Amino acid sequence: MKYIGPDYYDISSQLTEEELLVQKTAHEFVKNEFMPGVKEHYHSGTFPVELMTKLGELGFLGSSLPEESSGAG
Repeated sequence: MKYIGPDYYDISSQLTEEELLVQKTAHEFVKNEFMPGVKEHYHSGTFPVELMTKLGELGFLGSSLPEESSGAG
């Protein structure tokens, strides 16, 4: 996998392939969807609510997590 930032505690070596894919997906989403507008939203005091649908589609809003991880199952 491509280097995506410092891992001071070597957490990545403890992750499964699936968890590494989630990490990579989150990193790419933030880089490509969130960061381009962060300065504008910061200065205007707004939140990019249009990204919520995309976050949900990617499974980052919790409903797709198993119950043992406090998700809906």
